[in-house]
Amino acid sequence: SAQCDEFIHPEYLSRFYYVLQQGLRFYSGDEQRSQAIIESILLHSEDIFRINLRGINILIPLYLEPIEYYLNIDIQSYMSNNLGLTKGANSASIIRDRFIRIRLKSIQILMSIVSLPFHYEHLEQHLFEDYLEKSHDVQTTIKKTFSDYRLKIVPLLLTALQTEQDVVNAQYLFGTIRLACSLAAHHERQQGQTDADSHQDHAAQYLRHAVLSICEKGTNDSQLFLAALDTLISIVTDPICKLPIEVWKNVLKRLCTFIDTQLHRSPKDHTREMHSTCVATYNTLITLIIERPTLLDDYENLFKLCEIIELGISGEKAQSSDGLMFKKDKEFHPASQRVAEAAEYLMFVLFEHKAVLHLKNDICRNGLDESTFENLMGSSSFKYFAVNGNTLFAMNELPINLNNGLPAVILLCRGLFGKSVWTLNFRHDPISNPSTQLNK
Repeated sequence: SAQCDEFIHPEYLSRFYYVLQQGLRFYSGDEQRSQAIIESILLHSEDIFRINLRGINILIPLYLEPIEYYLNIDIQSYMSNNLGLTKGANSASIIRDRFIRIRLKSIQILMSIVSLPFHYEHLEQHLFEDYLEKSHDVQTTIKKTFSDYRLKIVPLLLTALQTEQDVVNAQYLFGTIRLACSLAAHHERQQGQTDADSHQDHAAQYLRHAVLSICEKGTNDSQLFLAALDTLISIVTDPICKLPIEVWKNVLKRLCTFIDTQLHRSPKDHTREMHSTCVATYNTLITLIIERPTLLDDYENLFKLCEIIELGISGEKAQSSDGLMFKKDKEFHPASQRVAEAAEYLMFVLFEHKAVLHLKNDICRNGLDESTFENLMGSSSFKYFAVNGNTLFAMNELPINLNNGLPAVILLCRGLFGKSVWTLNFRHDPISNPSTQLNK
């Protein structure tokens, strides 16, 4: 019942910590009672590190051991070990609910202490000794620093995410891992990119695994997948969390594969909820290419984006297992209007974004310019026209003998998306028309 900053006498706290230290121990020979006590402590300790108790950090290593056990074990193993301890028809569901609640409390405790190894990195941590063997005194001969917990907490979160089956617990893990990634990136930024600090390599590796694990999690549950998309957006928009572009390429491919798989499901599986998930995935891809524009330099990524844009707008891809389908033969049957609009928005951003200017392909590059047509033109000078402040037209008339007696104009267009060359023929107004000659 203690409140934040409430004064509690040190003697009460020391006895309270001693009781917790004894309760969190696993006594061989009395495993059943030890497990029951540990589980009871975990179920009622989710806020113990949040109420600013003096010296509470001394309990961190004592809590990490049982938390590691319950986050590493899967629900099937836990139920097989405890199924005989509970009687009744609903014993399996009771054990399952208890295990889920224990994991939830363990995740909340980790959420409370995940920032401590980064804030108190080199601060010495005094540990409990075994009171039954050390005359009931707190010994300070064994010392550790808070940075030692960093390499234990972050991998524990990733392991818990891989084995987690509950939707609520997984969402808590998303938030905790997101916080841990931000703290690790900020720590790397402060320490600098040096080979001397071995923690940096581990932090970068954990950050990569976290992004890929979050991307894979929840593909079978729409609510969990939406939470995963929100977490990915939060990481990619964070200016501190810098990941190699290869990681985001992998994320982009997996999101495109998810949309492709969902939209190719049978019509009876198409629900409003599934379409909402596809729309959210399109929006995540939009954020991804805006924040990481170099993704568009990869032709494979660009091809996958174009495929899912075509799939979202028309309902099918031009290249499929049935062969190649031309656009003139394609019927537009999008999965829903919302999906089609999301795909159109992705296409709009793809063409509008400044990264398209840096694409090194033949569409945006054109070697033709005014000097190419100097030997063909009767008039050596081009006339230039500016349109909307961002487009420049260069125009000149072609000689009559080069276009079968029809008047024609060469048009060079320079705009936001590169340079293009056009030939304009005036077929309905021949050069022999007297009015044309007079106006000319």
